[in-house]
Amino acid sequence: MVRENASTIESDGKGSDLLIVCDNITKIKEAEKMISESAFKVKQIFDASPFGVHVYDLNENHDLVFTAYNSAADKILGLDHSYLINKKLEEAFPSTSTTELPKLYRKIAQEGISFENEIIEYNEGNIKGVYDVSAIQIATGKVAVFFTDITEKSKAFDKLEKSELKFKSLFELANDSIFIMDHEILLIAMKNS
Repeated sequence: MVRENASTIESDGKGSDLLIVCDNITKIKEAEKMISESAFKVKQIFDASPFGVHVYDLNENHDLVFTAYNSAADKILGLDHSYLINKKLEEAFPSTSTTELPKLYRKIAQEGISFENEIIEYNEGNIKGVYDVSAIQIATGKVAVFFTDITEKSKAFDKLEKSELKFKSLFELANDSIFIMDHEILLIAMKNS
């Protein structure tokens, strides 16, 4: 590909000449095409992710502004995120203002640090649940927050923990001898009175 620029220039007072400058811009156009294709692929991955994604930009006042989301975010939170575009984090999700999340997200946006697998309980409006949250810097001044709902998993874990505690208490307080064996008849636990 060639880019041409033409202009007239004055020549020794007897009229004007035409100056044509040609540049080979093949490499520039190829690079632009690769960037465009790469951006398209990233957007496809972003949209197809089973994790909810929120993107925040850090503005000149150091506010985190909600700028993007994926369809999984709508599904996981049961919320139309389009109404949150261009709102500050604390306006979009008011309960975060009493946590360290805004400060942490700002630090990620500015410094490029990240965090993974933070368990966050959120309970405001129609959003109620326990979420596994990770966040990374995707460009200077931009943070992407990935999350998934682990409410049911958390409830199951709590239920299992209570059941184990109940079993342990019964086992330790029993007045009889108790032998517990697995399917291979290996002794797992024993209590003699």
